[in-house]
Amino acid sequence: MKLFKKISDINVNNPKSWEKNFFLTFDIDWAHDKIINDTIDLVEKFDVSATWFITHKTSTIDRLRLNPKFQLGIHPNFNNLILGNYLNGKSLEEVIDRMIEIVPESQCVRSHSLFQSEKIFDLFLEKKLNYICNTFIPFNNSFSVQPWNLWNGIKIIPHSWQDNVSLKMKTTNFSDFPENSLKVFDFHPIHIFLNSDTLDKYESTRKYHQNPETLLNFRFQGNGIRTKLKSLINL
Repeated sequence: MKLFKKISDINVNNPKSWEKNFFLTFDIDWAHDKIINDTIDLVEKFDVSATWFITHKTSTIDRLRLNPKFQLGIHPNFNNLILGNYLNGKSLEEVIDRMIEIVPESQCVRSHSLFQSEKIFDLFLEKKLNYICNTFIPFNNSFSVQPWNLWNGIKIIPHSWQDNVSLKMKTTNFSDFPENSLKVFDFHPIHIFLNSDTLDKYESTRKYHQNPETLLNFRFQGNGIRTKLKSLINL
């Protein structure tokens, strides 16, 4: 039986803490509360651990905190700074601080779009964000992925499967992961709610993403991201 753990359960120096375990992560990406709750319902039904990367203040955070098997991290969006837009803050530090105000207990961080830099690493360390989940290494059955420590002690926790990228890469067989590889999976509630099977279908429903009742009519009935999450847990 697979054992699911939180990201902070990973001890970089102890392979036994991650080689045989699985790690579910979810980037909530400003989804409607009903869409986030749909994913929470699904994960809680299977009674497994997971790490949730938060993008905004929402009542679903309180629900997540009630489950001892859940861990909260932050999912800051630095992209607007590049565009000269200060919607999320006027500096790298302000963007991070605004997120920490929402999730002060966070030890984990995954930037939106996996945005990172050496400067941001220094700020993460200063803010006691010790588990950095910004590295995507697509799984390959010819080599094993491992976590590692940076020069400053920060722990880099790569993921090897990401739902939206899987729709481009056609990676569906979770059993192909090398046995001793780090197995971190990145899902998004919107793709789970839609059971997305192609990015084109996902993009075509954007105008309904804040209208769950209407959006439900577009849920794919075949093999999509929702069914892949279920199969991963039941594998």
